[in-house]
Amino acid sequence: MFNEKYDENSVRVVSVGGSGGSGSGSGDCASRELCGGTHVRNSRDIFPFKIISESSVASGTRRIEAVAGQAAYEYMRPLAEAATRLSGMLHVSVDGFEAAATGVMERVRELEKELAVARSAAATAAVDSYTSQLTGTTAAARVILFPVEVNAKTLREAASKAISSSSGSAAATTTGLLAIAICTISGRVVVDAAPPADAKAAFTALTSALGGNGGGDKTRAQGVLASITGAGLAFARSKLAATLPPPTKS
Repeated sequence: MFNEKYDENSVRVVSVGGSGGSGSGSGDCASRELCGGTHVRNSRDIFPFKIISESSVASGTRRIEAVAGQAAYEYMRPLAEAATRLSGMLHVSVDGFEAAATGVMERVRELEKELAVARSAAATAAVDSYTSQLTGTTAAARVILFPVEVNAKTLREAASKAISSSSGSAAATTTGLLAIAICTISGRVVVDAAPPADAKAAFTALTSALGGNGGGDKTRAQGVLASITGAGLAFARSKLAATLPPPTKS
């Protein structure tokens, strides 16, 4: 290409690597390009050269951003300082960063699994920690209060287990069952229902008594309560009782 269209006197050709020089011969260089305004006589003039980002700007076109020379030294200096600090924190050499980081990540995953097991155990234990009979009905509503921060998943598991553990009771075939799991720290709440009880109606009763927002359907509703107090919960129970259908006759 270069020999056919250009000569060394009409265009500058830049070669990088090897000993091909700036001529149009093949040589053994890594790359040979038409000059795009390099403003340096030799690629060694931009040493060191550090690529800091690479992105796609169009189909088949990549953009590489880099720093060179003194700017590269200034860019890499804080990275080297951070590496030194991490080396001291992890008690390993820079060469051992990858192995040390892998070990830390594996340990974090193990701890996350242990925490998930502990939360599940707490949910199971909490199912029986607070059970109340709704006034004026023959159906029981299990209210599970978590006085510590728990996520929505734990609340859903607790409510589901409460329904399952009561599925054989008389209420399951009369007015239905309600299981209400509440985190008293965040106000998160999950309401599960076994027909003919209605979770959405029960949730609406809760938010009417305690304030809050959320939504759901007949089998599950969830959201956040605005205020959780002993008096408020007592008032909420009377509201919940009105949402249950009358007992069926045997």
